[in-house]
Amino acid sequence: MSLKAKALVSLPVLTAFSVITFLLVAGASAHSRPVFLSPGPGAVLTTAPSTVEAWFTAELRRDPNWTFLHVSDAQGTRVDTGETALSADRLKLTATLRPGLPEGAYTVTWRSWDDVDNAIFGDCYTFFVGQAAADAAIAAKTRLDGGRTCQRIDVSADGGTPVAGGTPQATAESGGHGGGEPENDGADSTSDDDDGGVPGWALVLGVIGGAVVGGAGVRLVGKRV
Repeated sequence: MSLKAKALVSLPVLTAFSVITFLLVAGASAHSRPVFLSPGPGAVLTTAPSTVEAWFTAELRRDPNWTFLHVSDAQGTRVDTGETALSADRLKLTATLRPGLPEGAYTVTWRSWDDVDNAIFGDCYTFFVGQAAADAAIAAKTRLDGGRTCQRIDVSADGGTPVAGGTPQATAESGGHGGGEPENDGADSTSDDDDGGVPGWALVLGVIGGAVVGGAGVRLVGKRV
């Protein structure tokens, strides 16, 4: 094979290598987050749903204390029927609600234990049954993410299964909703990825790596032609 041909072969190989490296770095930094919620945050329904469902980006571990959907009314009373169902592919959570729920605001508290990287995340959101409940929330400037009534969780489970109700790795803005959820102890968050996206260092590393490797390939082609 001529030097020119070798150089032309090297360029796509090196470029592909840089792309794969970036994807591996980015993928290693990703955690399971909900990608679709039904009802979604801020949804206004005419009647109460029979279930609340959430789809996630990675397989979840079956653990009722750390993988669940809990639904509560405006008084903080649980209105789901019990243990959350996890689908066969472990990407979907389903909470069944009690029948005949009245109009009002309902808060969904979710937890997801990523079975790939052992990261546990949790947050809340609110949906409404009846337009009057939504109008009242607007008038009161109520936050759809639960505000300070929501316990937000960011936990590393690399050291084993955290203890529900008092893990030193859990963090929150305020107390939980009950039902076996961990209490706030004021510890710092263990994640570098608070917004669920790929960290900036991973993006920078991938871009720089691609530029360096690609530039080397271009110079190699120029020298060998």
